[in-house]
Amino acid sequence: MPSGWKATYKLTPAWYLQGGAFEDDYDRAVRNGWNFGDKDATGAQILGEAGYRTGIM
Repeated sequence: MPSGWKATYKLTPAWYLQGGAFEDDYDRAVRNGWNFGDKDATGAQILGEAGYRTGIM
């Protein structure tokens, strides 16, 4: 179960940039409670996107 963050920045009403980083910890699904530490992390996913939104209202 990944945990992480995402951010979006609007350049104009139509153009945007967004990105995020998410921690991989496949053992988290078998543990109970909230643990926001990265001690048991098995990797990370880093994503980015630029987009143009059509049909703006």
